[in-house]
Amino acid sequence: MTGGLRALCAIFAFLLGCVFFSFGGVVVARLPRGESIVSPGSHCDRCGRTLKWYENIPLVSWLLQRGRCRGCGEKIGAFPFLFELFGGLGFLAAFLRFGLAPETLFAFAVIWLVGVMAGIDWENHFAYDGMQIAYFLLSAGYALFLCLAREGRWSDFVIGGVAGLAVFLLIKGVGRLIARRECMGMGDVLFMGSTGVLVGWKALLFCVLVASVVGAIVELVRERLHARRRGQGRQQGAADGSGAQCAKDIGEESDEKEREVAFLPYLALGAVAAMLFGAPVLAWYLGVLT
Repeated sequence: MTGGLRALCAIFAFLLGCVFFSFGGVVVARLPRGESIVSPGSHCDRCGRTLKWYENIPLVSWLLQRGRCRGCGEKIGAFPFLFELFGGLGFLAAFLRFGLAPETLFAFAVIWLVGVMAGIDWENHFAYDGMQIAYFLLSAGYALFLCLAREGRWSDFVIGGVAGLAVFLLIKGVGRLIARRECMGMGDVLFMGSTGVLVGWKALLFCVLVASVVGAIVELVRERLHARRRGQGRQQGAADGSGAQCAKDIGEESDEKEREVAFLPYLALGAVAAMLFGAPVLAWYLGVLT
């Protein structure tokens, strides 16, 4: 493949990822509310105005509209933009890693599915059983493909699946004993079992490493921002006098919800990283050791 053709394919992969994740954003927003993902067309949740075609261009429309509805001025938020950007970068990374190969199609499917699962968990803190089953079947199909192509051993994928389930089931149990409440959902455990089947037990370690580092950084930043907003709210409540107790009650009521950590988005990022870069990173690491 020439350099020019490779560049065009890379641009196409990025745009394709943005488009697919634009639709994925619709799934994330509507499916938990029991709404159809087909109709009605994209619209503002506040004023109900149907969006024009040029208001549905991935990334571009959000930037031009500065993250607000053109009709009522309602703030849209950064999630749709970041979600579409992740899709574009994910598809681009898959093409750059595998090129024009069957693995690229598997990677596209995995990135979209885990992206939607991560988005739903981030927004609603739960995972759909149907998507978990689809992820397992996709992971098993990819593992079977690699085995038939003699690019992997079936034992690595089986051990990976068992290890993902066992280790995270143990983490779930220990967390419950220490915190005396559920710290991790069963959906996270099942997700890691499927991820172990997808990438094998060796790359599973890389998945956990990426998820842990990114998760720790993001949650630390979120906690700092939350603490700052909470402090500002209490100061404002104290200045208002009668609103002090109300501000305190609202802050305490929202604390529990905001402290709920959605693990699946970080695990999903780790799964994508392990699928795309687990093998070369592992080869590099073993080369350094030897």
